[in-house]
Amino acid sequence: MIPNARKKLAAKSLDAIVVNNPREEGAGFGTWTNRVKILFAGDMNDVDLPLLPKYDVALKILDQIHKMF
Repeated sequence: MIPNARKKLAAKSLDAIVVNNPREEGAGFGTWTNRVKILFAGDMNDVDLPLLPKYDVALKILDQIHKMF
C-alpha cells in the first residue's frame, strides 16, 4: 500500500496523502478506531499514528496539515 500511495502522491502532485489498511484489526470501516500513516511530499517526515478513535485521527490529520502551511 505504501509504494502505491507514494506513486499517487507524486503522480497527482499532492502535498500529502493518508493511508490506512482497512483489513487491519480496529481500522477501516465498521469500527470507531483507525490507524493511519500520513505521507508527505518534500522534506516533511511521514507520520505513523497509533490506533485512535476516528475523531482523534481527524484532529491529528488537521494538525499535520496546519504544520504544512
